[in-house]
Amino acid sequence: MAYVQLTSTCFSEAIGTHGLDRTRYEIALAKTKSAISSLKSGHSDGSLPFLCFPEAHDDIQHLWDIASSYQENFDDVVILGIGGSSLGGRTLVSLAESKINLHTKKPKLHFFDNIDPHSLDNLLRYLIAPRTGFLVISKSGETAETVVQFLICFQAAKEKFGDKAHEHFTVIVQPGKSVMRQRAEALDIPIFDHHPKIGGRYSAFSLVGLLPAMIAGLNPETIRKGAAEVLMPILDCASPEFIEPAIGAAISFALATENQVKTTVLMSYSDRLESFGLWFRQLWAESLGKKGKGTTPVNALGAVDQHSQLQLYLDGPRDKMFTLILLACAEKGPRVASSWA
Repeated sequence: MAYVQLTSTCFSEAIGTHGLDRTRYEIALAKTKSAISSLKSGHSDGSLPFLCFPEAHDDIQHLWDIASSYQENFDDVVILGIGGSSLGGRTLVSLAESKINLHTKKPKLHFFDNIDPHSLDNLLRYLIAPRTGFLVISKSGETAETVVQFLICFQAAKEKFGDKAHEHFTVIVQPGKSVMRQRAEALDIPIFDHHPKIGGRYSAFSLVGLLPAMIAGLNPETIRKGAAEVLMPILDCASPEFIEPAIGAAISFALATENQVKTTVLMSYSDRLESFGLWFRQLWAESLGKKGKGTTPVNALGAVDQHSQLQLYLDGPRDKMFTLILLACAEKGPRVASSWA
């Protein structure tokens, strides 16, 4: 995974008084050393188990077995889950190639995370079909929205497929007593364990995110390798100025505390990264919004939101930090024929 992080336009020498003072940034960057040390320790002693997934391999073959079964048996796969049980996997699936390989046709994945009656009606009308599979994800097994989705969909499948309804479902839930696990066991539905010490929003590199991605045709080893490359400087005890996440954290913290920048806008210039913006929003808000602290995350999509938000961004209050994600897409895509010029 290769990317370049450019931060020069955050500073006062580039944009004037609304920019960040370089000295204040250096002070904030130095403070990240303790956080970097904590992350390294959490990886070493296993207290932050989500940091160990990028280097894990022993679970991949088991996941391939499940993914291959879904690819072989289903044309549509419905993922029922909400929050971290949906957003990480949805982000990864959005990166899959949409081209159909006639020799390895992949199912179409549908993420349902809400309990809106209209959406559920459409799900039951169009997706309760012989070649539709369901993947139900809830860490606690008590998430009300997901439990309701699961029971409604299983009831509809039972009415249509009778005693074979359980063959269309797989449940991912942490070990222990829960409504989801009890119902799945009673209905003879396969159950796979959600890691009990990993929160939903940090589970993208576990089976929670990787299984949907693999069903969609992505390589889990490549995904984890990219994550490992980002994590490597932290584990190698690199200095903060060589760790991109530390640099970004220092800029965000310093802008919030020194310049009163209380909103952070992530604007991706790629349709495939729209789901990433939603996942980012959850990660940022749930992780940092504590004890009266935190900044408000806003997800945006370019170039669409240049025509809906840019007026505020350019001519509104100077209280926002902007992160733009640009892909190397020059000379790609269709062109207007020269005859139309």
